[in-house]
Order: sequence, then structure tokens, then C-alpha cells
Amino acid sequence: MINEVRLKELIKEYCQVINKEMPDWMETNPKKFREILETVRESREYNRIRDAIKLLHSGRYILRFHLKDESSLRRLWDGFLKEVVENEPEVLLRNIDERFERWRKIEGVGKGLITEALSFYYPKHFAPWNNTVDWYFEELGWGRPNKYSDILKRLTELRELFKEVCKNDPNFIIVDHFGWWLKRKLSTTRLSTTLVSAEITNSNAEYYLEITKPPWPGHLGKYLWAPHDRKYWDGREGKIGSLRKGDVIIHDWKGKIVGYSIVSELPKVVTKEELIELFKSEGIWDDKYREFAKSWFQKSRDGKFYLVKLSGLNEFNEHKSYSKINGLPQPTRLQGVYLVKLDPEVGKQLVGVPKPVGSANLMTYLASEGYHFPDHLIAQFYTALKTKGFVILSGLSGTGKTKIALEFAGLLESGNKNYIFLSVRPDWRDSKPLLGYYNPLDGKYYETPLLKFILKATAEYQLSREDLWKKRIWFIKCGEEGENTKYAKMALHGNYISIGWYEVPDLRKLSDEELEHLKTRKNERGELIDGRGQLKTFFHDISVGDIVVMPLEKLNDKEYKVAIGVITSEYYYEKSPSDTNPQKHRRKVIWLIETVLEIGNLGWTVQEVREDTMFLQKDKVISAIVDALTPQPYFIILDEMNLAHVEYYFADFLSVLESGRDESGFTRESIKLHNDDVVEKLQGIPKEIKLSPNLYIIGTVNIDETTYMFSPKVLDRAFTIEFHDVELDEYLGALEKKGDENEEDWSELRNVILKDLRRNGKFLAVSKKDDIEPALNELKKNYKEYWQILKQLNKALEPYDLHFGYRVVDEIALFFKNAKESWKEGIVKFENNNDENRVDNEIFDLALLIKVLPKFHGNRKKLERPLKKVLEMCIEKEFDVKFKENNNERIIKLPQNIEELNSGAIIEMFTNWKKYENNFRFKHTAKKILRMLRQLYEIGFASFS
Repeated sequence: MINEVRLKELIKEYCQVINKEMPDWMETNPKKFREILETVRESREYNRIRDAIKLLHSGRYILRFHLKDESSLRRLWDGFLKEVVENEPEVLLRNIDERFERWRKIEGVGKGLITEALSFYYPKHFAPWNNTVDWYFEELGWGRPNKYSDILKRLTELRELFKEVCKNDPNFIIVDHFGWWLKRKLSTTRLSTTLVSAEITNSNAEYYLEITKPPWPGHLGKYLWAPHDRKYWDGREGKIGSLRKGDVIIHDWKGKIVGYSIVSELPKVVTKEELIELFKSEGIWDDKYREFAKSWFQKSRDGKFYLVKLSGLNEFNEHKSYSKINGLPQPTRLQGVYLVKLDPEVGKQLVGVPKPVGSANLMTYLASEGYHFPDHLIAQFYTALKTKGFVILSGLSGTGKTKIALEFAGLLESGNKNYIFLSVRPDWRDSKPLLGYYNPLDGKYYETPLLKFILKATAEYQLSREDLWKKRIWFIKCGEEGENTKYAKMALHGNYISIGWYEVPDLRKLSDEELEHLKTRKNERGELIDGRGQLKTFFHDISVGDIVVMPLEKLNDKEYKVAIGVITSEYYYEKSPSDTNPQKHRRKVIWLIETVLEIGNLGWTVQEVREDTMFLQKDKVISAIVDALTPQPYFIILDEMNLAHVEYYFADFLSVLESGRDESGFTRESIKLHNDDVVEKLQGIPKEIKLSPNLYIIGTVNIDETTYMFSPKVLDRAFTIEFHDVELDEYLGALEKKGDENEEDWSELRNVILKDLRRNGKFLAVSKKDDIEPALNELKKNYKEYWQILKQLNKALEPYDLHFGYRVVDEIALFFKNAKESWKEGIVKFENNNDENRVDNEIFDLALLIKVLPKFHGNRKKLERPLKKVLEMCIEKEFDVKFKENNNERIIKLPQNIEELNSGAIIEMFTNWKKYENNFRFKHTAKKILRMLRQLYEIGFASFS
């Protein structure tokens, strides 16, 4: 258990951090939360509760799973929030545990939502209770809390320490945030053994042991130094020459393991005088240290020394002897040794192996939602998306194919919906159900939700590549206060912008002189129709591609909720609106974001936003766009993709995906939509579309008698992943973990994934020079064995016309590179996650599985021999398969007698897979081949999916 002295040191450090830069949400979110609830109290507009819940860390997940309609929000208000708003905090505290249990009985309400809402409304009286609170209670030795009053009691004590150390009176939100900060600060959850002030960010770090005994703490954790002699550079006495940035130094001080540090600079050579001067400036050098240094100085023949800068000492709370740590060298063997290399596993045991997102990865996220998938399946899915962008999930019905797609897209959602879910129908014969169609009878294009979705993704990506200061920005409101909100929401839903002037007909039928005359012409009430020339501006001056800002709702005296979009059409007059908005002067818009801006007097209806505009400054709009429009990944999810012929309804997409991508990341070829100039100008629908690199396609496939098989053409365009294994115990375990875990804040994992997928804004854009060639060269030079396997495999398959082309090799190399990157980021994990060589093997195995085997499709005569050739390459060591055949025991030795392999031997291996799997180097590929061979033997035909 951490003692109070150390706890105070950590609190002091935290206060220094938070005083320097307090996160904005800690002040603004509670304030907004309280304001919204006060508004609901007066207005009874229960839908506004949704806006309040979004401000909570657990809010997005609660809204997604539970509070989906106004009736559920009303129950939350009546059963919980109303009680909070209408009572003083002292009243609520009197019997808080009873209230807490009563509140938890409300459907969809967990401890996270209850306590966050309390702490946001009364931050001086209530604290959050979430999984991180449970974690740091145990780490600080307080035990896992059972009641909310336990939380409040302990955090009140912690708050008193804050007052003492930081000389201020923090609220409970800040005190709780200290726990989050502490968790991120630690490289391992064992606070009692390892406290971290420097991160181990290099997953390939080597571990070394320094043996020394200066006066405490001396140079420990700050520097390594030794005589300028070969034996300390690369001899028994030392390995200083092997050190690289990011390597970890474990420190032995007087026979005890006391802490560790990180190498921050490469070794250099200094003189004795330079060393002394440096140590004086660092506060290391004093009379005691001088005595310690004498023996070192005497060992240098030329008066020079090796010097290595370290990150700073991370002291363990307990200084451990060698006997308490497994794997360290025997002290008797370390006589005369200064720096020795350690087994990495021993080093990781001592300091912990941190991941950039704490303990969170895609598997833990999906498990928190109640879904269990094997590590390799999640890694396959994510890496395939990152590499190709078109992934087909095939396999048994009910194994979670649709769920993994929806959950992954939902994790990355950032306010605006980032995915579209389409259930494929058996009557789809062409692309019309996906992209709509042009009707020559009325001259209109009937667009679909998918087409709108694609155009939005394209516009967002395109805008992120442009210089926004060169774009014209227009402020346009849809009427006066009150009606503006109503009409603006219609415009937002209908993807247009509109203005009033009901008495003025179609502006296209008016000459410039008539438009100008509207400035002085009066209506029946004697008012100028358009004294400021707004109609002419709306008609003449705005262009396709301009940015538009439309106010949606006034929040307070200064702030407005606004929508920001891009103009996509010329002016048109909606003679018979499909909605009830009477404003007929319109332009089509792709609305991109909703955000909050400070806006002054809204006297004008249409006005260009300039740098010197008083009511709305251009830099504020651009800043809002830049902040909100970091391009997001967009996901098209096609459920039961093979209920219709994919080659028919998806043909256009398959063709453009085949064409590759240009330098900007768009597909080289385009999908043709229509050839009508009027549709393009007035409806804002382009004649053709290219798929942007931030657009991902996920298809799910069930194989049964009601579906169609995929052709090799489809499988070649996609990465196909099979969902076959069902593990009931793990599934039950995932269900048991679901619950309050849903309230965990996954924002850090989300941000790491988004950064990884974006690839510095390139997304799926891949160039031969910058991406493919480096990946191929890395595979060929650094992983020569895998390169040789690919060559041998291709040669072995060539006689059967099942060899693969250059594109498959390119994609295998990219898959390998991308998987390694995502593994190092902690996004995905593998079976042997701490052994990089075995991780490499599994990644290559998965690449073979999803890029080589999908071509195998046919009868036994065609497939049996090539499948056995591939299987032979998967075997790592000789083994026997013992099984019963016609009531007799039979043994087949593999790989020697692979030609004798039959259905009985395969069933034996499947039945006892745990016994046999370690005989295969590439076990995922081997298991799939065995399954395909069994199909050949039983029905005479096999295919990958």
C-alpha cells in the first residue's frame, strides 16, 4: 500500500500539471449540464436531457444502449434527475445509499451515470464512481468500495490532502480526475511496486541491469557512466555500446533492485573535467560522491568516460533483493560487472509493459459490450480494414459478424453518424437500390441514403485538403427567431438552405434589373421587399463549393448552435416543397457538422463572413471547421451481402475498387450516376462519383441454401475473414462482464485508433513509392524467411494455376506492416503477445489465410494436391496423427505421409485441436486447409467461404 508521504508527492505533481493546463471540460461541462437541467425543470422539454447526458463521460454509451426515446428520458427525469434538481445537496446526502439503490433500479441507469450526474450538478458534494475509481481504491489500499457513501468518505479524505498540499479547495471532479491521471501515469496497475514518470514507448526495448553503489541517489536514473575502455563498451563488464534510445535500465543499488529509467540519449565520450562540471550542475557532485568516483577515475587510462543520459529514476516503493525476483543473474556472477543485458521477460516483469491506451484494446472494448471474439479474429478484421478498406465477414450465422462491424463503427462515432447499415434484399439486380437512379420522364435523380452518405464522406475529406482561408463562407438564416429554428431543422434534414420572401417568385425568371428593383419595391404592407439586396446575393453571389453557416438554436446571449456545410447546387425554386417549410428560394447543401459559435446581431439574412465581420468572425468559423472536420472514417455495412448476386448490384463498386487510387486517395475510376446538367446544377448530384479514401465497406455473409456463392472476382477485391469457431465458455464470460463496463470511457482507445486509421490524413490512399515498395523491401530484407516462403508457395501452386499475382504480394506486405504498427500501438493483440517473433509468425499466418486461400474453389481433383502443398509448408515439426479407421488404429506421419491424409485423420485433429495445433507454424492457415480438405473428402467440393 502506498504511504501518505508518497501520496502527497503524487498529489503535488498532479496539482502542478492541472494548474498549468486544466482540461476545458472540467469547468464547461458541469456548467452546461446544470444549465440544461435547469431549463428542463422550467420547460419540461425532456429531449433536452439528451444534450445533458452527452456531456457525461458515460453519456454516449448510455444514450446508445438505453435512453433512446423521450419516454425513457422522462423516466430518468421523474425517477432521478428531478429529485437532484429540486433538493439541496445536504438533503440528498442524508440517506444517499438508499437513494442510490433506488435510482439504480431505473432501466438503463448505472452507477456511472448516477454519480457523474450528481458530481456535475453538485461538484462540491458528490464524486463520480466508475471503473477507474474501483481501480485506484484498490491500488491505494482502500479496498474495493461497496457503497456510494464509502466513495464519498474516502474522497473527502483525499480532498483534505489536496487542500493541505495544493493550498486550494478542489471540487470532487478534480479529485476524481487525479485517479484518472494516476492510472495513465502508471506503466502497470501495481502501484505498490512501480511508479512511472517516464513512459516505455518502444515495444522493442532491450532491458539492462546497472550494478552500482553511489551515495543515494547520486547518478541513479540520471546518467550511466563508465571508463572509456572496450570492456565497458562491449565486454563482460559492460554493454554501453549496445544501448539505444528507449531501452530500459534496471538499477541495482547496493544489492537491491530499487527502480528503473529509460535511455534518452545515445552514449557519448566526455573528459573527467566535463563529467565533474556536469554532475555539479545537476546537484550530483558532493564530497561523498567524490569519494565514490575515485575508483572509477582510476580505471580510465585516457581520462575519458562513456556517458549516457537517462530519463530519471522511477523508484519502486519496495527495494527488492535478488532472491525475490525470478530470472535475475546470480549476484556471485556479477562481480566486477557494471552493466549487463537482461532477459526481456524479466525486465517486463519488473517494470510492466505499458500500452499506449492503458489496458484497453479492441478486444477489451468488444468484451465490455458483451461480445467475445478471438484475438486473431479482431486483429484480422481491423488490419484488413486498415489495409484494403473492403472486408467480407463470412461464416456461421449468429457468430457476431454484424455486431463486430456495428460496434467498431460505433466506437469511432464522434457525434455525426459515421456508418450506414443496409440490409441487402434478394430482389436487388443492379445498383439502383444503392445509388438511386435518373428518371428521364421528370428529369430528376432519385438519390438514396447511401448516395447521400458517400457524398458527405467525400465532401468532408475534400474540404480537409483545401485551404479554408481561400473559401468563401456565408452566414444564412432561415427566418426570424422562433421560425428560424423550425425551418432550419427542416433544411438540415432535407440537405438544403432556404430563405423567405414568399411574395417573390422564382428568381431565375427575373432580370438583374428586376432583382435590383426589389430593393426599392414595397409589399402590400408598405415594407421594402428586399432593401438590402439579400435575394440578389443569394441568387448571384453564392457558388457551388462555398461554405455555409446556418443558426439552429440560440443557447444564450452570445452562443448559437449552428450547422456548417458545403453548397452543392445552384439556386433553385422549390415550387411544391415536400416538407412544410414555406421558404422556396433554396440551394442544396451537404451538412457536415453541428457546433456552437459566438454570434452577434443577426439582423442580416445572407451575409459573407469576412475577417473583419463584427457579428461572426471568419477565423472562428474556420477554427470550428478545423476542430470538428478532422476527416473521419465512414463505414458502409452491407448485411447479408450475398442474399442477391453481389456481381450484379455491387458491380460498379467492384470496378472502381479494382482501378486503384490516385495521388489524392480517390479511386482512379468513377461510378457514373447520370448525364444531366440540370440535375448536377440544381439537385447538387454529380454526374459521377469517385470513392474517397475515408470510406470503408464491410459486408457480412451467411452461407446456406438461400444465398449465392461469391465469385473469385469478388474475393479478389476484398479481404475475406471467416467466423467459424464458437467458444461458449468465453462467450458466457463476456456476457458476465457486460454491464457497468459499458460506462467506461473509451475515448483514449478511440483516439489511438482514429490516428492509426487516418495515417496522417491518407486513410486508404496507398502509393507504390511511399507505401508498397517500403513494405515489400521490409518484408524482403528484415523477414527473409517469410519472403522465401512466399516464393516457394507461389512456385508450388503454379502447376495448378492457383499461384498469385503481384497485387496479392503487395497486399500481404502491407497487411504485415499495418498489423505490426497496430500491435505496437496496443490496438490489437495476438495469442503470444509478448513474444515479437511469434507475433510476426501469426501475422504472416493470417496474411496467407486471407490472401492466398480465397482463390481455392473447386472439386477434389482440382484442389486436393495444391491444398496439401500449402499444408505441408504450414507444418513446423514432424508429428503423428492416431485415429480409428474401420475399428483399427491407424497412424499417419506428417508431413512425410501427407498424401495419405484423409477425413478420419482430419476429424481426429479437429477433435483434439489443442493437442495438435503446436505442430503447425501457421496454424490458422493449416486449420482452414484441413477444413477445406474435409469438405473435399465428404462432398467432393470446397471453397474458402
